[in-house]
Amino acid sequence: MPNTILIYTLLAGCILVTGVITCHISQQYIRLKYRKDLEQATAIIREKEQTLRMVANELHDNIGQLLFIQHMAIKETYTRHPHPLLGNALRTNTTIQNEIKNLCRAFHTDHIAQEGFEAMLQNIIRKIDDQPNIKAIFSAHGTYARQLSQEQELMLIRIIQEVLHNCLKHTNADTLTITVDYLTHHIRICILDNHTEKKATGDTKGLGQRSIAARAQLLHATYSYDFEKHTRFNISVPVKAQKQPLKCVQHINDINLFSNTCKR
Repeated sequence: MPNTILIYTLLAGCILVTGVITCHISQQYIRLKYRKDLEQATAIIREKEQTLRMVANELHDNIGQLLFIQHMAIKETYTRHPHPLLGNALRTNTTIQNEIKNLCRAFHTDHIAQEGFEAMLQNIIRKIDDQPNIKAIFSAHGTYARQLSQEQELMLIRIIQEVLHNCLKHTNADTLTITVDYLTHHIRICILDNHTEKKATGDTKGLGQRSIAARAQLLHATYSYDFEKHTRFNISVPVKAQKQPLKCVQHINDINLFSNTCKR
């Protein structure tokens, strides 16, 4: 009788241990499967988000830029000849631009843009540094005290992006030099590269350069742009006078590099 009880006790214990082990294994399996499913779902979501960001960027940078230039052309013509059809074209163009902006906000929230000109500029420099086989040398002199409105800041950033895009896409440059001078009445920006040949031949004064000219006009800025032998871009944007004297801030150790390349 005691042996029977012992056997039943051992059997119950084995069943209980087996159940505990089975439960633990099943929980581990469920957690592992959940983790794998979560990783797959996250990867799919990231891929979709990346695709949407790319689409948003294409809409903003290509179609949006084309609409912007078209808007400027229609507006200039409407100023000279205020025909009702041109007025309707302006309103339609504005509506389409607003729809594209709404799509971009939905698929690509640019937190950097909300932080202002300096943050956007630093973000551009970081993206250049991420490119293979190219180095960005950046320096800033003076202090930026938000002399430009948010719309003006974005216009100036788009100009800089277009120039740098041309350097990266159409040349064999391996060094980009960017200098920013925050002066009392102007912001001066100098962009240079060391390219020896262009990857693409043909018209270099296309949509991108027309957008630079249009935005520079809106900023009341003067600029020069030589893209043939070496990229030499200089722009001077008028700003409100600062109340306090400027202080020189050095972001790059080798600041003397720009004394010979950028004329002030």
